[in-house]
Amino acid sequence: MSEVLTMTTREVDQLRVVRNVLERSLTWREAAVQLRLSVRQVGRLCARVRLNGHRGIIHRLRGRDSN
Repeated sequence: MSEVLTMTTREVDQLRVVRNVLERSLTWREAAVQLRLSVRQVGRLCARVRLNGHRGIIHRLRGRDSN
């Protein structure tokens, strides 16, 4: 059974940029400028996408109950 992931427009854009970084067609610094994030945060996003795939971009609290 396949799982449906709902992503915001911003998350889709982030995934596109992170894929370019992972394919080495874009540097962390260039990605940081495009995404308006720090270079360190771009590295963290890349690590999460490597580990979890597309799910790495989606906020981890989405779909969970609040307090």
